Amino acid sequence: MRDPAVQHDLVALWGLAYTEGLAVAPVPPGWLVRLNDMTGQTIPGDTTGQTKFNLRYGGKSHAIVIPVAEPMVSDIAALLAQVRTQLTT
Repeated sequence: MRDPAVQHDLVALWGLAYTEGLAVAPVPPGWLVRLNDMTGQTIPGDTTGQTKFNLRYGGKSHAIVIPVAEPMVSDIAALLAQVRTQLTT
């Protein structure tokens, strides 16, 4: 988690959870990929290690498209339940 390449990359975190044994699909859901696009990640082609945080600092865009609340809310609830189950088993 301390690896800067993973800290703000939701897709990488999902993959890490999968490889570490969390019972989730190997490919993250579309809403998570969309959220990842909206939040911090390394700027493509940048070698300075800077990141962009579109939701936090804005930028050149004046509009955003967010994932639809459903199925995101249901998926997050199911994911939390799965984590609880695996942690207590």
